[in-house]
Amino acid sequence: MSLGRLDRAGSLLSSVVDDRSLLSSAGPAGHSGHGTIPRSHSLVQSIAEVVRVSLDPVPGTIDKTAVWGLYCMYAIVGLMYGFVSNYINIPICQYVFGPLGEPGRASIQQCNISVSLTQMPWNFKIFYGLLLDRITFFGSRRKGWIIFGWSSSILILACMSAVAQNLADEGNFATYMMLLMVMCFFYIFSDVAGDGMTIELSKLEPPETRGYILTTGQMVRFAATTVTNVLGILGMNGKYYYPSSKGRDTNDTIFSFELTFWEVHIVLVCLSLPLLILMSVLLQDP
Repeated sequence: MSLGRLDRAGSLLSSVVDDRSLLSSAGPAGHSGHGTIPRSHSLVQSIAEVVRVSLDPVPGTIDKTAVWGLYCMYAIVGLMYGFVSNYINIPICQYVFGPLGEPGRASIQQCNISVSLTQMPWNFKIFYGLLLDRITFFGSRRKGWIIFGWSSSILILACMSAVAQNLADEGNFATYMMLLMVMCFFYIFSDVAGDGMTIELSKLEPPETRGYILTTGQMVRFAATTVTNVLGILGMNGKYYYPSSKGRDTNDTIFSFELTFWEVHIVLVCLSLPLLILMSVLLQDP
């Protein structure tokens, strides 16, 4: 709770006490030697006002730099979530780790569960919320968890860059899926803490613009997802990402250039790292 809200609540509470004292000193009909004391502002109404003021924040006290830090957080969410959800099945599972069903390669069953398995931690957001609302991270309710989650996830992604090509060559899609799931496990800490910070900041917005931070954050997230779509279109549309059984040498829709599988992960790290740095500098707990 901010000092401004405490001051407002304290002032109202003092007035309640004064009114109560005056009412007690008045006669049964509300008269005393000094005249009539109005009772239209009842004790119950005064206490209700104190509670409302203490909980309802004062508009105009939002730290704008913290909001920009929050937008950086949502941008990384869009990059990571967009990459995994868009490409984990096709082309990664079916083509990079394929051909399906061949010995030592990915199976169609693995491809079918790939999206659900790599994003499984999203199903436990409510439990993350219960944990994060009760435990601070280095004295921070939100910022510490956000930085911790994304630092861990980007570190895992950087490590994946070093092993992704070997995993693909070996057809070890199970290990690749597990690494993505662990990465998701960590960045859910950031997403849940960021959502909590968004709600807290939204309470500080003026009534006429309340919800602007929330909607803008989601717009940033989906805009960042578009960036991963462009990455896939330009960098993952070469012969390596297309099945050889379908005439990739004669297909005019396949580009003559491409990023190797490990280079795609490096590009994601390079896109996310500046956002992580900006987020760490700009974010502040409400």
